[in-house]
Amino acid sequence: MRVIYVFDTYCGWCYGFESVFSKFLKNHPEISLEMYSGGLFVGGETIKASMLEHVKESNARITRYYGVPFGDTYERQLAAGNLKMDSVKPAIAFALVREMLPKTQWGEFIYEVQRAFYIDGKDLNEPEIFVDIARNLGVDADKYASELKSNWDNKTLAEDDFKKSDSFGVESFPTLLIEVDGKYHNLLSGANTVEKLEQNFRNYSQLGEGDTAPSCKIDGSGC
Repeated sequence: MRVIYVFDTYCGWCYGFESVFSKFLKNHPEISLEMYSGGLFVGGETIKASMLEHVKESNARITRYYGVPFGDTYERQLAAGNLKMDSVKPAIAFALVREMLPKTQWGEFIYEVQRAFYIDGKDLNEPEIFVDIARNLGVDADKYASELKSNWDNKTLAEDDFKKSDSFGVESFPTLLIEVDGKYHNLLSGANTVEKLEQNFRNYSQLGEGDTAPSCKIDGSGC
C-alpha cells in the first residue's frame, strides 16, 4: 500500500504531526512509503518582529492540537530574531539518511531534527546535528558524516525532493496521502493522535474529498 508524506522541517504543524507519524510508521513496516521534503523556506529566512506574535499564537495552537512543547531556548532565539530557516540543508540531510535508515525510522529522524530546532533552538545549518541524531538511530555515523561533507552544498538533492512534492500538487505541509486504485485519499484529517491516524488508515476508503487538517501553506500562511 503506497503512502506519500510531504513535510518541511521548518513547518511547525509538521513538527506536531511528526510526533504522531513517527509512532505510526513503526506499526506499519508493510507500507510502501515515500517521504519528501517540501521546501517551505528556500534561500534563508528569519522571523521578522512583525511576525513574532503570529508565530507564537500558531505555536500555541500546535501545542494544544498535538501536545508537543516548544523549548525555552527556541523561544529566546525566536524573540531575538536569531533563527535562520532554510529548508535546503535539512532536505539534503534527509535525502542522504533516507538511504541508510529503515523506512519505519524516517519519521523518527525528522521528528528528532525538529526537536533540535523547536526545543533546543539549534542551527540546522550545522551538519553535526544530523550526524548525532542519525548515530542515535543506529546509522553508521562516520559514513553518514562523510556523505554529508561531500554533498552539503549539493542543492540538487533537495531540489529533487521539492520537485517531487510539486508533482503531487502539494500546496501545504504536512500532506499525507494514501493511493488506492490510482486515487489519492487524505489521511491527515483530525489525526492528532496515533489512534486517530490508525482509524483514518483503516477507513481510508470512506474519507471525504474535502477533509483538511491544520497546515503550513506554501505561501507561508497558516503556519
